[in-house]
Amino acid sequence: MRLRGYEIAGACALTALAASLLPGRAALAGAPDRDLFSAVLAEFSAGDGQHLERDEPIARVIDTPDNLEIIVLGMVRVSASRERALDVFRDPKGMRPTDALYQFGDVGKPARPEDFAPFLVDPNDAKDLGHCRLGKCEVRLPEDETSRMPIVTEKGKASSLPGDFMKRMLLTRAEQYQAHGNAGLPVYADRSRSVRVGEVLATLLRLPTWVDALLPEVRAHLEAYPTPPTAEVEDFFYWTLEKRYRAPVVSLTHGALFPRAGAGSCVALAAKQLYASHYFEASLDLLLFIPHDGHSYLVYLNRSRADNPRPHFYWFERVLLELMVKRMMRSDLTRIAARLNAAAPAAPPSKRK
Repeated sequence: MRLRGYEIAGACALTALAASLLPGRAALAGAPDRDLFSAVLAEFSAGDGQHLERDEPIARVIDTPDNLEIIVLGMVRVSASRERALDVFRDPKGMRPTDALYQFGDVGKPARPEDFAPFLVDPNDAKDLGHCRLGKCEVRLPEDETSRMPIVTEKGKASSLPGDFMKRMLLTRAEQYQAHGNAGLPVYADRSRSVRVGEVLATLLRLPTWVDALLPEVRAHLEAYPTPPTAEVEDFFYWTLEKRYRAPVVSLTHGALFPRAGAGSCVALAAKQLYASHYFEASLDLLLFIPHDGHSYLVYLNRSRADNPRPHFYWFERVLLELMVKRMMRSDLTRIAARLNAAAPAAPPSKRK
């Protein structure tokens, strides 16, 4: 990772800012939370830290050697309890923008056909699937599914229903991953260049060094799944159809909640994308709730590799992309922080006498 010039120039100011945000160290919950907070804060400039003090979300894009990869890191101060964070992190549906989330479904372990019964294929995807050919398709398709692609007949109707095809494909993806972990992830063969999702995710799991140093259980579990974890983890799976950029995206995700990450009071939620129909070869989200000195901080880290027919973005595309993901990160932080800060919904009154 390369620091920008203004960050190096502001190193002394950042050190002073960190000290101002860390008063009364002896009163902190513990060294792990303090170290994690300091490590995240060090990723930002002194100017960013001043925004943080005003409860404003901050975001920056971290340099990567791969032009198609994006790492964006965001942070905002919140007023929420650890119990509230656990409730919010356990509800991935609630963290999505309501106007962009078209469909959502939980997936059991083991995955079952009925988990995908509510899924309705997007009309544009249905049309594209009917015209898919090996090596040429608008919808990302795994190699082992190409023999079952809906084929257009002479009358222009697909020989198999695209919705049924997508349901079977999502079920297969969930079954293969739950049984074999990263080795069961697909090889995309819908373009001229095949993509091994497991290999891409192995790269994405190499997150900033402070993640491995202070939260080693996160990467260890995501790499070793389905091997039983050595730390406390709650695994869950879900599928979504949601608006991303111009087209709705069908995705399948493995969520892993670490209620006590980093040997402290931090809560961590990792979301590993197992399949996406558009835009992404692979993606990984990491959300952290870090209690600190009477406040709490929400940290959001995303690393993604774009699905681009070219081996790189043009420079102006990259600039526009970085501006867009920073804006989206601040928006996501604002929305999730609002849920954390809101009072938990009251439990329904008991009918017991």
